Amino acid sequence: MNLRTEFTDAQFTWGTFNPETNLWTGVVGQVGYGLADVGVTYISYTLERGQFISYSSPVGTDISNWVSKFPGESSPSLNIVKVFDVPSWIAIWVSTLIVSIVLLAVVSLATLQGYKQPDRVMVLLLPVAMLNAEEMPDWFKIKDSRFWSGSILLITWALCSSLIGFFFSCNLRAIMMKPSYENAIDTSENIYRENKVIHVMDSSWEYDFLVNSPDPWQVKAMQNAEQYSNSEGDDEISMIKSVLKNTERVILNSKDNILYIMKEFKVLQEEFPGPMFYFSKEEVRPYYTGWVLQKGSKWEEELNQHILISHQAGFDVKIHNTLSGARKVDLSVPDQKKLSIEHIAIAYLILGIGYFVSLLGFIGEAGAENIKIKKTKT
Repeated sequence: MNLRTEFTDAQFTWGTFNPETNLWTGVVGQVGYGLADVGVTYISYTLERGQFISYSSPVGTDISNWVSKFPGESSPSLNIVKVFDVPSWIAIWVSTLIVSIVLLAVVSLATLQGYKQPDRVMVLLLPVAMLNAEEMPDWFKIKDSRFWSGSILLITWALCSSLIGFFFSCNLRAIMMKPSYENAIDTSENIYRENKVIHVMDSSWEYDFLVNSPDPWQVKAMQNAEQYSNSEGDDEISMIKSVLKNTERVILNSKDNILYIMKEFKVLQEEFPGPMFYFSKEEVRPYYTGWVLQKGSKWEEELNQHILISHQAGFDVKIHNTLSGARKVDLSVPDQKKLSIEHIAIAYLILGIGYFVSLLGFIGEAGAENIKIKKTKT
């Protein structure tokens, strides 16, 4: 078959319907009106377009994410608390409290049977001390006699404490030296609750889609949106810069597109060094994409067969990997940092509280001793 191929650059105009002219623009218009046979690009499947042109088998997906400035670093002083999650910490301290109360009851009963009576404060604090690998006291043994309930309780708590200590130590180094960051924008709920501003073009699909979204959080997030138009002189570069300069601003875009712009415009990396953007885990309007053809095109069956064979051969994966390599931008962040005073600040905070409480106790004891001396003299 003698074919002559001619390519036309659509200048990134995918195709929208203009209600004023009742005409389609971009690639969709070129194909639909017979000015081109095939639109070879990643064009999202939409109902409106599908009524005007035909789509090929899917060649990929079009996924948008919330794009915000990469979270700034926060103080690592509470990193040690992150060694366990909240339920684990609650379980540890509740179990410690229960063991302290039960141990106090056991010691009281043992005293009635002639065993040595330890200080009640020491009894209450013993489970905490054993979490720190302190040795077990010999409170429940007199000569050849042993108070078994107390001994068994201490042994089992010692084993439990050892395991908790092992778990803590295993995770401590990784957590302590890991950089801490402020909360990231991962969902439209985050945008709404943190009162972020969505910057969106009024003529794009984003605005209409989000205000009519089936996701209630996306609708709520749009209550604080700012619209702009191309007539105001804004473009994607200025939008991107606005996000980098204003931590309260969020845009909706695809990760590949942002990485491509970052790669092409190196001035952005020079002006804003380090990781610049954070891409949300929430995916907005994930669409299949395909090539477009005229309704009833004679090329449709052959083209779909070609696309399916290409998928079977893994060509789409190879092309994606090639483009990903070309668009690769350093988004890495350090996985460890040197320990600083902020990392160990909580230890000094506890020490300071202990000093303060001890000082109050000393003042109280000194006052009580003075009163006792005065009463003795009188």
